[in-house]
Amino acid sequence: MLGCTSNTKPEITNNPIPSQQTQTFKVGEKIKLGDYYLTVNGFEDYIEENPFGQPKEGNKLFAVDVTVENNGTEPKSYNELDFEIQDSTSYIYTSSIASKEPTLHSGDLQSSRNVRGWITFEIPKNTLGLELIYQPDWWDAGQIIVKLN
Repeated sequence: MLGCTSNTKPEITNNPIPSQQTQTFKVGEKIKLGDYYLTVNGFEDYIEENPFGQPKEGNKLFAVDVTVENNGTEPKSYNELDFEIQDSTSYIYTSSIASKEPTLHSGDLQSSRNVRGWITFEIPKNTLGLELIYQPDWWDAGQIIVKLN
């Protein structure tokens, strides 16, 4: 059968989509996800001194201090690109070119080792309801979400 058709047609609805209950965590909590542990140590607005790393008009730099630990028996990779920030209006922001030192870059963690560093994001100045999302394995839907209040 080459050309299947369906009687289902798109429709407009004003009913909200039911949301799944997602557990969120707080700054300072040590959170386990598989063989990874994540701790958000703190966060702050960041002022970049390099003129080439300045945020766009209306934006600011926002830095998050994280520790990633490998609790497994095999080496595990880590990467600043495993982190995003989502705001209260559901916009997602990835890491910025500008970066607060010492920066969390990428690499491999041996068993029972950890690494700590800052991840810097460019976000609108008046953004509210920030949450840090950590998803260390692109093939797995597991995430850690930390409220940045």
